[in-house]
This record gives sequence, structure tokens and C-alpha cells, in this order.
Amino acid sequence: MSIEKNAVNARFLEILNDGGLTDLEKSAQFTKVGSGLLKLFVEQEGFTGRIIPPEQITREQCIPTGIEGSFYIRRPIDNGDRVNAVDVSRTGYPTGRYISGTDYPIYLTYKESDVFQKSTREIQDSYTIDIQDIYENRIGLGLQKRTDKNFLRQVYSGLGYNTATGALKAGGSKQIVDFRPYHGASTASLGVVSEMLVRMKQYFSARATAAQKAATEISLTNANFEPDPLKPLIAATVLMNIYDFEDFSEMPATDMGSILRAEYFHGYKMNTFKNINIVTTIHSDLVPRGTMLFFALPEFIGHNFEVDPIQVKTKVDSFNHTLMVKGEAFNGIGIGNFYGIWQMLFTPRGIVPVAPAQPNLTTLGITL
Repeated sequence: MSIEKNAVNARFLEILNDGGLTDLEKSAQFTKVGSGLLKLFVEQEGFTGRIIPPEQITREQCIPTGIEGSFYIRRPIDNGDRVNAVDVSRTGYPTGRYISGTDYPIYLTYKESDVFQKSTREIQDSYTIDIQDIYENRIGLGLQKRTDKNFLRQVYSGLGYNTATGALKAGGSKQIVDFRPYHGASTASLGVVSEMLVRMKQYFSARATAAQKAATEISLTNANFEPDPLKPLIAATVLMNIYDFEDFSEMPATDMGSILRAEYFHGYKMNTFKNINIVTTIHSDLVPRGTMLFFALPEFIGHNFEVDPIQVKTKVDSFNHTLMVKGEAFNGIGIGNFYGIWQMLFTPRGIVPVAPAQPNLTTLGITL
């Protein structure tokens, strides 16, 4: 976090100890400071908003579902923000189109954290209560992870997994590329290598033919795919476990460039590689080591809507000497183009590969 923790804690104590403020005024100031702190934490620690940035909407734009408190909104994958052009024949009939699709529903849900309660006397007397930690790890972390889980549940479902059982659909998925046996079967894996990322980028501008699956051999041209001029998707973002990210430091200068390699060892860690934005997470139950998720540009994936952005609600009760805090949000995310999402499987560095079985969320260590 870029906010100085001591300054945040001191500000909260200053508000709490101000005898000239009523409980309502203290609550309002706590809410204002805490909401900004929580929003910054979620933006920095969560990954959903870095893949599909949130967009603010109003309740008037939503459609009630008939279920109490539940709304949804319909959006096409191309929402008209861009001018499109098509090729036409001499008689005026279109011969091709870059983007196509129909409206799809995005369901919005209310989210609330647990209520955290603390004695105001303990906060005032001890001067050791970490208020920022309460807001971030007790309130923000739960809301952030719930949003990320909801997003990945749609991602893994779109890739062909049954998110209840973890099993992959019959016949597999053409958008899951398995590099687990890449480094051989008898020696420890070297983890991520540059060639894997290059091949994943190529898949975005390709289409499946009869076989409907991606080949695992990346040293040969994949005969299952051919360039698709009507769907010019590109890999824009990769989501990976933060420990797999460290494999980039082992890549030779011929792969990552001598300048980047030198800067990496001086403490600089690039946030892009081969023109792909790198997003990392420490949550191994969502993105475990050995798996990467590649995404197209946000406008070619879906929408991330916020009616009420993540905010903090605080209640100060001087009579009972209590401070109660909770976080809440009203938002939803929808994916309208699953062709803009690919999964890459590989054996993490230092582990001896085993014969790869059919991918399964449970065996991969993913909990949704």
C-alpha cells in the first residue's frame, strides 16, 4: 500500500478522541477515510478490476429479476463506444465483420463483509491497534476475494470446467493448452519459458478446425489452428501466481532483453512482457502455481459494473464504547466472449513432471 500506515492510524485516533464530534460525525468521518482506503486496497490487491476495469452505472439502468434485491443489466460485447466498419460486396451485402454478438445478462449482487466490532477504550488506551489492518485484511480482503471468485467462476466455467465438481467437460477444451510435459518426464521442470508465452499469443489470432483442441507440442506448427481474419483478438493480460512470476528472473537475456534482465536484478520487476500486461495474485486457491490465464482486451471480454462501489460503513457508539465496521458493495461482472480467454498449464519450477491427466479444478488446487 502506498499510504503511510502510521499516518492512517493517527488520523483514526484523532477522530475518535475529538470530544467536539458527535457519534454520527465520527462515524461519517471514519466512513469517508475508510472507504477511500478500502477502494485503494482492493484496486491494488484484487485482480478482477485490472483485467476488466469497473464501470459505474445507476439503478435506473438495471432490470429487476423478480427475485428480491436482485437486478441484472444487458450489454452486448460491443457496446457502441466504437465505430465499426464491415466489408461489403458491390450489391451491398456484408462479407465480413470483426465483432459480432448479442446482448447478454450481467447479474448484480449485494456483497457484505463480516461486521468487525472493537472497544473504543481499547483503541484509545493501547495505541497499538492497527486500524488500517482492520480495514484492509478484516474487511477489504473478504470483499476483494469474493469479487475475484465470482469472476473466476465464470472464467473457468467458460473454459469448460464444471465449477461444482471441478471436472472438465467431455472432449476437453480447445482453449486449455497443456505444457506440463514440456521439460521432459525425468528432470525437474524449469517452469515458465519464453516460448510458451509466444505460443499462447498466437492462439488468440487462430481458430479451431476439426480437432477442436490445441496441441501440446509447441515446437511444431499447430495443425489444429489457422489464422482467423474475422476475430483479430490479441492477448492483452496474463493472470498468474506471484511465485510463478519469479521464473521470469531465470530467463536469459536473449528472451527478455539485457536491459530488463539487468533491471530485474536491481529490484525492478516489469509489469509487461512481450506486450502482455502481467497481473499476479498470492491466492493459490484461485490461481495456483502451474496455471496462467490469458485475456483479450477488456472490451472483447465483457463488462464489470458497479452500482454501489466498495465502501465502508462505520458506527460509533460512545454510550457502549464500541466501534463497528463492515464493508459492502453492489456490483456484478459478466463475460460475453469466452473466445477471449485461454488457460495455460505447466509444471512449476523444480518439480519433476508426471504424466498429465485430464485437467480438473480440484486436482489443480482451485477452490471456488
